[in-house]
Amino acid sequence: MHGDVAKAVTALVSVWGFHSGQICTAPTRAIVHRSLYDEVVSKLAATAPMLTVGPPTDPKTVIGPVISGAHRERVENYVRSGPAEGADLVVGGERPPFDKGFYVAPTLLANCTNQMTAAREEIFGPVIVAIPFDDEEEGIAIANDTVYGLYDYVFGEDTARAYEVAKRLQAGHVGINTAQRNFEAPFGGWKMSGVGRDGGDFGLHAYTELQSVIWPG
Repeated sequence: MHGDVAKAVTALVSVWGFHSGQICTAPTRAIVHRSLYDEVVSKLAATAPMLTVGPPTDPKTVIGPVISGAHRERVENYVRSGPAEGADLVVGGERPPFDKGFYVAPTLLANCTNQMTAAREEIFGPVIVAIPFDDEEEGIAIANDTVYGLYDYVFGEDTARAYEVAKRLQAGHVGINTAQRNFEAPFGGWKMSGVGRDGGDFGLHAYTELQSVIWPG
């Protein structure tokens, strides 16, 4: 689908800036129509150097550290797997030069396929994997070809068509032209992204003891 590139790029940049990508709803896989692919990749590449990496106590910091040295090594292994499997490392990949803290630079892997390790597994770090597609059916197939299904995002100028695409996505939550959550909506995943729902009235069920009384009358 052809969408608002600026909105899509803003949503994708949140992978780098929001908790350094350590968030389960991060849109790590950017599945982009080939007609817009180069534009999206170039805009992401231009944005990355503008995001200051540094200590969380510095007001200028946009991207802080990841949680531990072990996790940083895990994220870096995913980044290294990209070029090893045929992807292009467009930005990032280096370790920011800080004496303390476990930092990962905002990283973009392009010309990826959905069979690559970085696309198949949950990176949980500031890494975007950009995958091109040619038509709507292929885009939906790529999006659904994963063991995870927590949050998908659809960006398109035709919101009615975007809604129809959203209904075909195998995810517990779908954002249309937004990466924001509505905390009144039931939140949870499909497949290996969990069971049950939190948020709104559904969240109350987790703290409720239900009783059914059966009376034949």
